[in-house]
Amino acid sequence: TLKAKFKVNTPTVFVGNQIKFTDISTGGATSWAWTFEGGTPSISSSQNPVVVYNTSGKFNVTLKVTKGAETND
Repeated sequence: TLKAKFKVNTPTVFVGNQIKFTDISTGGATSWAWTFEGGTPSISSSQNPVVVYNTSGKFNVTLKVTKGAETND
């Protein structure tokens, strides 16, 4: 069963630091659609993207994974 999951290398964001997101989805995803509120880039299709935040605060991150016709987010 396809299930979108990810981890981040640090829970604290400092302005200008690079944050690495790592896909730990189950089910053999073949494509990834990330959105990063307040991040640069704001979207990514990379499996393990690196994002920079230019302001401090709490930000929403979403991951949608796809394998064939199956999708999960």
